[in-house]
Amino acid sequence: MHPADPSLKRDNPSEAVTSVSDQALFELAPVTLSLIDHSALWSTFQAWRAQGVQDIAAHFLSDPQRLRQCWQEVVLIRVNHRALTMYEASSEAEMLARFRETIHPERPADLLHWFVALWNCHTDLQHLSCDTVRYSLKGKRMDVRLHATVLPDSPNPWSRVLISAEDITTKLAIEKENERLACIDHLTNLSNRRDFITKAAVELSRAQRYNAPLTVLMIDLDHFKNVNDCFGHHVGDRVLAAFAEKLRHCVREVDLTGRLGGEEFAVLLPSTSVQEATDVMNRLRDELAQAPIASTEQHSIFLTISVGLAELTPGIASVEAFLSKADSALYAAKRSGRNRLCIG
Repeated sequence: MHPADPSLKRDNPSEAVTSVSDQALFELAPVTLSLIDHSALWSTFQAWRAQGVQDIAAHFLSDPQRLRQCWQEVVLIRVNHRALTMYEASSEAEMLARFRETIHPERPADLLHWFVALWNCHTDLQHLSCDTVRYSLKGKRMDVRLHATVLPDSPNPWSRVLISAEDITTKLAIEKENERLACIDHLTNLSNRRDFITKAAVELSRAQRYNAPLTVLMIDLDHFKNVNDCFGHHVGDRVLAAFAEKLRHCVREVDLTGRLGGEEFAVLLPSTSVQEATDVMNRLRDELAQAPIASTEQHSIFLTISVGLAELTPGIASVEAFLSKADSALYAAKRSGRNRLCIG
């Protein structure tokens, strides 16, 4: 390792940027810019290559202290005004002095993606992009997209790396929320049909791999059409939402619940036997019998359900086949008079 003394890099910060372009251009650039010396890190990487290191991620993870040591070798030379704003620094002097605080001291692994990306560049560090995590000097966590390039007038390999940083925290949060919304039924906040089948396929594969029990329930709200016809769709929506809430409270966090369409719901219960799944549904049916699911000014609306239960057996090769088996049991429950559970 070749720890660098940051004080050696701050004698004339303006001179460090002059060869990049005009000083004013760096300072007034409409993006967050930092000039950083990675030359000591480059030397360390070269030494590791000579020692035969190939999988740099595994090399770091085998001894997390290596991440901290490499971070000490990275030296900030200069930042522009937008960088000060982004990292909540009062001045460039504060940013230079506290630069290492942009990585959480207890989360050195946040450096891993960046260092792996640098390693994969070898000596040709041009137009590198990497999404990672940084912290402001006030402790605010940020998802950050870094873009880096070595300046052509660098006296040593990686000694003058120009990095632009974009705070993508809000962007990623919006993307994540959009992904979530695409996977849920907006009325009940349960998984929609597509999300349920996708997640159920994962559980099915896991149960088959480990020979673990897996059961699925298909649930239909009895005579739900009468609720819509008598009280209106707005009351019907309230009934669906209220039932979904009761269903959610009757199962475990590891269980998968979904609204497959209309008044049809499904529950997948990992590591659950037929008897255990039956007990879950009986508790739900008892709860529904004890209190109305919804009320209007003049009526209390009680709800019953028909349930089809299926257990994973060797002949079931897909989620669709598994659901079909439970669906057949559900129709048997409805043909037998509803308000009951049948096993397929």
